[in-house]
Amino acid sequence: TALAAAISAAQAAKAGVAVSADGAAVSAESFWAPQAAFDALDAAIAAAETAFENTAAAQAAVDAEAAALIEAASVFAAAKQPGLRGASVITVSPAGLDAGLGISFKLVSVDPPGRGGFEYGGGASQTAAISRGYWMGETEVTQELFQAVMGANPSYFTTGAASGEVQRRRPVDQVNWYAAIAFCNKLSLLDGKTPAYSVKAKGTAAEIDWANLSYADIPGPASGIGNANWDNAVKRSNANGYRLPYEMEWLWAAMGGAKGGPTVTINGYAKPFAGSNGSNAINDYAWYGRQSSGATAGGKTHEAGKKLPNELGLYDMTGNVAEWCFEAEGATVVARHSTPDEPAKMYHGGSWNSLATQCGIAYQEETHDHPSYRFRYVGFRIARDK
Repeated sequence: TALAAAISAAQAAKAGVAVSADGAAVSAESFWAPQAAFDALDAAIAAAETAFENTAAAQAAVDAEAAALIEAASVFAAAKQPGLRGASVITVSPAGLDAGLGISFKLVSVDPPGRGGFEYGGGASQTAAISRGYWMGETEVTQELFQAVMGANPSYFTTGAASGEVQRRRPVDQVNWYAAIAFCNKLSLLDGKTPAYSVKAKGTAAEIDWANLSYADIPGPASGIGNANWDNAVKRSNANGYRLPYEMEWLWAAMGGAKGGPTVTINGYAKPFAGSNGSNAINDYAWYGRQSSGATAGGKTHEAGKKLPNELGLYDMTGNVAEWCFEAEGATVVARHSTPDEPAKMYHGGSWNSLATQCGIAYQEETHDHPSYRFRYVGFRIARDK
């Protein structure tokens, strides 16, 4: 009976999974695996079927074949990956390393809302239009990707990864808004794209030399609150490089976009976390508050992508680290605990340090602060125009 069940389960595991070398031709809603993975599972199924048909086989031999097939199915499941059609993949090689050792990072396609836009707040009058689709980072920018691009890792959580997690794949934290846009521009150059942001060098009318900019050159709290040149960063309208999402783009993606269900344009903003359908549990989708560290309050960051994704396949849109936005054009935001003439930028999504009540998609209390400040609970996610 156990062997028959194992054979059925293994055959079901293959169903709907495409054979592919890299998944480039497989849609993001489907799965693929390399030919070698299929061949290994087929061989295990064939051996199990032979044992099943051998009525003289000893029970111990049958049990061994069942165990072997269950293990083979587990290996196949680990090799199975979502398709890449409808996704964009970039690979960055750290300085001094061979290109074959590069770090790959995936962006997911986000379709714009339909005519009339979507509701982002508590009333029908609070609607936003997004005119075109965009790419959105599948996860928050990781420490390994930030290190590869910037040559530095400013994170507070550089040690102490949870059991079974990879330290370098935790999200970068303690990165201010200035460093986030600098990362976007330097990544764009590495990928052969036009940098999204224009920032003038101090005391000149010339553009910052992004290719040679070091992390130490980026303003921080020690250099004073705010930096006029960086505060006035302008997004180039014709740039195809990487950037921060606008606040409305972030909210739309967190809601699940067009795949967020029939309520996304009615009360999607009221979702208690990204991926919520009204009956599932936040613990399955987000690292937040006490839950992220067991019985101890406060917690820490975790490897990106370890929880379930939302409807678009975006991980950690709620929790882990909050994410800087390049707030909507024309918005006026005042930093917390500041005077009105001090600059501020938005971040969203809650973090490892947030209460469950602070994880709602539209939650905005204390989700903004000085762009020069570095917080151990704030990182960022990248986007790109289509």
